Amino acid sequence: MRYLLSLIIVMFLSTFSYAQHNWYLSSGVGMNFTNVTLSNYESPFVFDANPDILIDLKLAKQLNKHWQAGLAVETGNMRTKMWYKIEMYQDDRLVYNYAYYDEVRLVSPNVSPALFVNYQLNMGRGSYMYAGPQLGIITGGNDLGFSQAVLPMAGANAGMALALTKNTKLQLNNGWRIARFNHSKADGILETTGTNTYTIRRNSGVTLSYFTFTVGIVAAL
Repeated sequence: MRYLLSLIIVMFLSTFSYAQHNWYLSSGVGMNFTNVTLSNYESPFVFDANPDILIDLKLAKQLNKHWQAGLAVETGNMRTKMWYKIEMYQDDRLVYNYAYYDEVRLVSPNVSPALFVNYQLNMGRGSYMYAGPQLGIITGGNDLGFSQAVLPMAGANAGMALALTKNTKLQLNNGWRIARFNHSKADGILETTGTNTYTIRRNSGVTLSYFTFTVGIVAAL
């Protein structure tokens, strides 16, 4: 998937090098609010917002009056917390288990290149509201040794661009992203051993979801 996305990015930038009509470049700074959930686990879903820094850079092409498509790159830190389940066995029999909630680094710092498409609702005088899907990847360091370093990511954006001058706009962007970890190499890890005793740590079905909010400037090229 990373090679396919790289090819798309190269083709996208090649197109940009030949024609700059109706092209726009934007950069924004803001926050992401992250949360993780574990499927097949007894604890209910509880949103636990952990804010951290987010920076984005976008290159977009105005296709017609209402449609815009482009390439985005997001980067920043993520504070994530998750449940761990510890099982203690003796003579292959479960004798005790407990769970705890702790902060962990899943993809932080992270880089997320993506393609997006937006539908625009024009407000007049160069301002507009927009919304649309986003699809890409997210990659970053993690503390748990998950088997996927590069994860497919899907999401959506919604916001508005308010005209400041003829060629610049103030952009307020809200987004939602989701990515699922392949946990096959991190679930059921043997933590300790002893005489006929051992302990297993389980991390089941980790799904990362996060919300973004950025404020930035859009400039016509």
